[in-house]
Amino acid sequence: MAKKRIGRGQGSGSGKTAGRGHKGAKSRSGFKFKRGFEGGQMPLHRRVPKRGFTNIFRVEYAVVNVDRIADVFEAELDVVRGDIVALTQNIGRAGLLVGVAYEAPPEPSYAWPTGVEVGEAIPPFRLPDADGVEVALGDLAERRVLLVNWSPRCGFCSRIAPGLAELQPELQAHGVDMVFITLGDAEENRPLLDEHGLRPRVLYGDGLDVEVFAGVGTPSAYLVDGDGRAASPLTIGADKVPDLARTAALG
Repeated sequence: MAKKRIGRGQGSGSGKTAGRGHKGAKSRSGFKFKRGFEGGQMPLHRRVPKRGFTNIFRVEYAVVNVDRIADVFEAELDVVRGDIVALTQNIGRAGLLVGVAYEAPPEPSYAWPTGVEVGEAIPPFRLPDADGVEVALGDLAERRVLLVNWSPRCGFCSRIAPGLAELQPELQAHGVDMVFITLGDAEENRPLLDEHGLRPRVLYGDGLDVEVFAGVGTPSAYLVDGDGRAASPLTIGADKVPDLARTAALG
């Protein structure tokens, strides 16, 4: 079909205005309009109210249950759980675990650590200090103790170290000694403690092998009274341990 010829006189049917009609923007050369343009009035897409927004900084999490991992690898649940705790301690210092949280399954296949009940005796332990002197729980009697499960390789421990250092004078003023049960040796622990001016009494031993913190990651803590009994429930996490220290500093 031949292209329609316009502007060839009135007899052609498309003469004079060449099919553009009289006046108006559309009759002018160079006329263009953007999608949604309605001749100058407020277009529909601007008249309709907005609802909500899209957060470009959103973070999506994937929930993986420990028992599911054990099923996939056909491994013992306790072994898998121990491996995950060890892995958490090893890579935590790199800050790669930010945002990771525990969500109890509807039917938990194992008991989440509840620790020693308030008023019950803390399980005894005997661990060496920096001078190699064996220190037992009974040696810490007569004063209250903030007993912290610690690791120099734990990123969350590094995060709470400045806050604990600030609270240490108030803790001492209220008769509370800060005692760390920590992984590694004195050389491995010294840089983090010196960086923040943190001066607790440090006992060296894996908290997972000490009954009071068996199966519990770092950081975690108890407030222990002068009789060696738990004055607080087991406290776990970088957000909870500083709160326990602040409570103890208030007397």
